[in-house]
Amino acid sequence: MTSIESETPSPVEARVPWWRSVLKCPTKNTLSETNGKRKTRKTVKVKRTDQNAPSKAAGSTPKKRPRKPWEERLGVLERLAEIERDDRSVDERVRENLSNWYSEGPQPAVIRVRPGFLRRVPALTKTQLRKIDLRDRPKTKLPAPPPLALLVARPRGEGLRVALTLLFLIQTGSKPVLGADGRVQIPVERGVGPFREEPYGLKDLIAIPATHSPPVKGAPQASSRESNRREQIATALQLLTAKGIGMIELPNAPGSPGRFNDVRLRNEVGTWVGDSAKYRQPGTNDKTVDIPVGFFLNGWLHTLNKREIAMWLMLRSEMDLLESSTPIDEFPLTIDAHQRLTVYDLALGVYETNSMLNKYGLIEVQSDPDRNEDGTGPRHNLAHHAFKLNDNGLATDALTTVTARVREEIRRQEERRTT
Repeated sequence: MTSIESETPSPVEARVPWWRSVLKCPTKNTLSETNGKRKTRKTVKVKRTDQNAPSKAAGSTPKKRPRKPWEERLGVLERLAEIERDDRSVDERVRENLSNWYSEGPQPAVIRVRPGFLRRVPALTKTQLRKIDLRDRPKTKLPAPPPLALLVARPRGEGLRVALTLLFLIQTGSKPVLGADGRVQIPVERGVGPFREEPYGLKDLIAIPATHSPPVKGAPQASSRESNRREQIATALQLLTAKGIGMIELPNAPGSPGRFNDVRLRNEVGTWVGDSAKYRQPGTNDKTVDIPVGFFLNGWLHTLNKREIAMWLMLRSEMDLLESSTPIDEFPLTIDAHQRLTVYDLALGVYETNSMLNKYGLIEVQSDPDRNEDGTGPRHNLAHHAFKLNDNGLATDALTTVTARVREEIRRQEERRTT
C-alpha cells in the first residue's frame, strides 16, 4: 500500500461515492467526530523501501541487454546465412532460385522501373511549396509522396522487396507471369492455391530473415520460420494495397481463406497520379530507371536495409535525369536537402547511408576535404557530397560483403568507446 487510512470508516463515510474516496476529494458528509467541523481525511504516504519492493521469482531469467542497432543488423544478416533445410541458407536458396528463373527467360540486363515509383511525377509546383517550411526533424509532410518513400517509412522493408521482386519476375519470366486483369500467376507458397503447379512460390523467391518460436508450455502454438515468411509476404502484399501505393489489388475479402490466392498487379507509379490500370511492361519509348539484374541475382535486394536501398535507387534516379553528355568518369551526382525532400520525400537517415554504400563498393563518394566523418566542419558553406555509381560492385556476393562491413563497424564503435 502507498497510504495509511482509518481501517473502519464511519457509517456516514461508508456512503461516500467511491470515486470521491479514490480521488481523495473532500465531501460535505465527512465530519470530525470530536467537534463536528467539516474536515478532510489525511493521507500518510509511505516511502517504498527495498523491503517493500517486489522480489523476483526464483529462477527467473534476467532481462537481456538491449541490442545496439549494428548488432541487430548483424543478427538479421546471420539469420540470412544460417543453414536451414536442404543444408542451405535462405540466402543461398533464394539466389539459386532467382538464378534458375532468370536463366530460363529472356535474360534482360536491367529491370526497368517507371520513375513515378521513385520520385514525384509530376513534380510539386511552386504554389504547392509556397509557405512550406522544409525540415528534416521532424520531416515536413508534403503532398503525394512516391511509393518508394511510403514503403521506406514503414517499420519493415518487406513491402519494398516484394514490390521490386515482382517487377523482376515479370520482366525475366520464361512465360507470362500476369494473367487476366493483371493476376499474378505465382502462389505465395508453392503447392497451395490455384497456381499450385508452379515450380516456385513467392516464398521461394524472396529472402526474408524470419525467426521461429519454439514450443513453449502455455503458448498458443509454435511458429516456424516458413510460416513466418509466408505471413510476412502476405503482410507485404497487403501493404502494397495502401493509399498512395496501390500497386496490388486483392479482390477477395479481408480474412477470407483465399485472400492471397488472387493477387493483381497494378502500375508501380502509385495512386496519386490516378493510374491504377493493370501493370504492363514498359515499352521501348517509355522513360524508366534501370536496375542491373545483379542487384537481384547476387542478393543485394535482401541484404541491404530499406534505407540503403532507397538511397541507391535515388542515385539511380538522379543518374537517369542527367544529360547524356555528362562525363561518367566524374562525380556527377549531388543531392541537397531541398531536392531530397521535395522530389523523393526521403528522410535524412536515408541520405546518411551513403557512407555504408561506399564501403560496400556500390557507390563512390567525393567529400569536401574540410568535412569531418560526422558531416560537420569548420566552415558553414561546406560543399555537398558528390556521388558516382559503381555497378561493378553488384557482381560481388552481397551477404559476404555487407556482413564483413557491419562487423568492421561494430569493432570500430567498440574501439571508440574504450578509448
